[in-house]
Amino acid sequence: MGRPTANVLVVDDDEAIREIVRRTLEDGGARVAEASSADHAAERMEKRRFDVVVLDLSMPGMNGMEFLRTTRDKHKNTEFIILTAHATISNAVAAMRHGAFDFLEKPFDTEKLLMLALRAAKLASLADENTALRAASSGSLGAPEIVTQDPAMRETIELAESVAASDSPVLLLGETGTGKELLARLIHARSRAAAGPFLPINCTAMQESLFESELFGYEKGAFTGAMDDRGGLLEAASGGSLMLDEIGDMSPLIQGKLLRVLETGDFRRVGSAQLRHTEARIIAATNRDLMQAIREDRFRRDLYFRLNTLTVSIPPLRDRKGDTRLLALHFLRESAARYNKSIADIEPEAMRALEEHPWPGNVRELLHVIDRAALLCKGKAIAPRDLSGLQSSESSVEEMLKSKPTLDELEKAYILRTLQGFGGRREKTAEALGISIRTLRRRLRDYGVARDEDDESDEG
Repeated sequence: MGRPTANVLVVDDDEAIREIVRRTLEDGGARVAEASSADHAAERMEKRRFDVVVLDLSMPGMNGMEFLRTTRDKHKNTEFIILTAHATISNAVAAMRHGAFDFLEKPFDTEKLLMLALRAAKLASLADENTALRAASSGSLGAPEIVTQDPAMRETIELAESVAASDSPVLLLGETGTGKELLARLIHARSRAAAGPFLPINCTAMQESLFESELFGYEKGAFTGAMDDRGGLLEAASGGSLMLDEIGDMSPLIQGKLLRVLETGDFRRVGSAQLRHTEARIIAATNRDLMQAIREDRFRRDLYFRLNTLTVSIPPLRDRKGDTRLLALHFLRESAARYNKSIADIEPEAMRALEEHPWPGNVRELLHVIDRAALLCKGKAIAPRDLSGLQSSESSVEEMLKSKPTLDELEKAYILRTLQGFGGRREKTAEALGISIRTLRRRLRDYGVARDEDDESDEG
């Protein structure tokens, strides 16, 4: 059987509800712990890391909303799914604004709960990997040490370090997965604001109204669910750096307000007439062609020229000669240590496959491939058979995305492609996907994939 899909904590004072949630998630391959109160949950979270917390809103003592507010910032890579017997718009909005992944009303559909938990666990896993990558690359003074031997990438790093001395906004350009946040952290660490906070926010990660309140903050009563005053990231990052990732996807409304911040440092919280000021340095990043977006009236020309004062372009991994080998071995050391395996090398044929791959997902894709290979590897070196993550090509991914598939369609395509890569062997497929064989079989039944001979004699 494969690894558990997720570590989940169920927090509810109703034992019967905890039992239903536990059985549902364990059937999906998760490892589940229980807590009967917020205080009990806090004790458990101090001793063990959880990917997902399924949290009841109405409990004696500290309620679920209070627990979410006091816990979310401390456990940034943990996702929260809220349960409530009194579903209202205000509760849903408040929970989402305080960082909840999603919201379910009791009595809830167990299949929907399992689906949400799996998706939340994937998001938490990605956050963990990004955190691990940053930690692995951190220098002794807090500045990331970016792994490279490519001359063009070295020039990029030197340029980033030189613009760090200025207080002007910086625009980072590069494809998805090239390491824009890592470079932003380097700029912050080399700047006069290094002693202040570095706060990143993704401009596509939430709806416009939610993003606006997260960025600018809001006053009590500004909207349904605004129970108290709350400062936004512009205030929190004052004296430090605020990274606006994927700024090319920022809405026109927010673009106009951001332009004022860049010009004067002034802004207003949502629902407030009071003018506030921030000393946060703005570092923007995008993988989009902003000039094309300007021509299509999707991005403000004046905002672009205000951001374009200092621009740093990051080369894609396919153009960084020699870095694929260097990074692969670097990531392998980290993954081998994480899984407590004595894997020290990559076989020549496997390394050749890595070096010939186009890497549409850049460094981030390479990190995922090596991490999965280390998990699958049974020997002392990564072999070609361990590189199941190289099954998809750049063209196939691009063609799939052109059709704007749903998340369920993407999941189906990924599962079936992984199954094909393992020659139909379901135990191997489940292990690579990080789900239980029971969950895989249920997915395949839903997809109409008939039971085959390989299923009877899967390799363990």
